[in-house]
Amino acid sequence: MKRFAIALSLLAWTSAAQAEEKIFAMASDDPAMMAATEEALATLPVFMDHVIGPRGIAKEGAVLKACVETGDAEHPSECFWFSPFLLLPDGKIAGMSLNEGVYTDKVKADAPFAFGREQVIDWGWRPGDGKAWGEYTTRVIFEAQGADAEALLGLPFSETPLPPEWK
Repeated sequence: MKRFAIALSLLAWTSAAQAEEKIFAMASDDPAMMAATEEALATLPVFMDHVIGPRGIAKEGAVLKACVETGDAEHPSECFWFSPFLLLPDGKIAGMSLNEGVYTDKVKADAPFAFGREQVIDWGWRPGDGKAWGEYTTRVIFEAQGADAEALLGLPFSETPLPPEWK
């Protein structure tokens, strides 16, 4: 069974140097994770419509999770949160990684990294209303681990992942 590692910045989405990280490994074929990723990707266009400005730059509080191949047989991919991020003319996305790679040295904390839209598996939105929106995969991980979002993230998950006004 293939596994992928998910590195989460568990405090504020600021500098990776300021964030506490915890690594969770999930089976790539976990049904709950697959469903969460599918739902996140289905709502990704709505998210992008609301957070990308006219110059292709994401608003403050927007974050994308993308996975990178590691070359490690046991952990073939590792996922990272990126913020801020922007859309590049070639269709790629460039963002600052909030985490340091554990299974790959391709991604460095607080360093820019470009990735394809096909590598994106989740999105998050923290507009300053005291809630964490989106984060579909993080919700699944926290539920599986019995983790408290407010204790680890500093704020609770929203009642629903998608803001009602975005529907």
